[in-house]
Amino acid sequence: MRPSIAYCLLMKVIEVETQNPDFLKYFTGSDAPETGFEFSIPGNVTLQYVGKISREGMLPGMPHVFQFALSVSSGVIAKIAADWITNKLKARARAIRIANKRLPVVDKEVASAISNFIEAESNDPPTR
Repeated sequence: MRPSIAYCLLMKVIEVETQNPDFLKYFTGSDAPETGFEFSIPGNVTLQYVGKISREGMLPGMPHVFQFALSVSSGVIAKIAADWITNKLKARARAIRIANKRLPVVDKEVASAISNFIEAESNDPPTR
């Protein structure tokens, strides 16, 4: 189930495309994370599992698409968080969508895009 548009507009959401059925467990460290499950990553960043985009009725072999909301605390170290995410994606994800831009998982490009995304989030004023 896809989250509401209003929810996605309030949060910085990244989407991960993967063919790996065990990706969610590997990425979050939880056997069966529910929507809203939060986990911290290096660099003072928190990711929240938003959900999986349902593609029922689509052709077999379509990739799974998982959504994660990014929450940045003060003192964020974007490069550390970006490197952690990139290392988790290597060999397990096909692509990542950041700010509506789909990128293949290639170390430099993805790490740079994630780092820029995190830095933009840490500089944005609070939305609440």
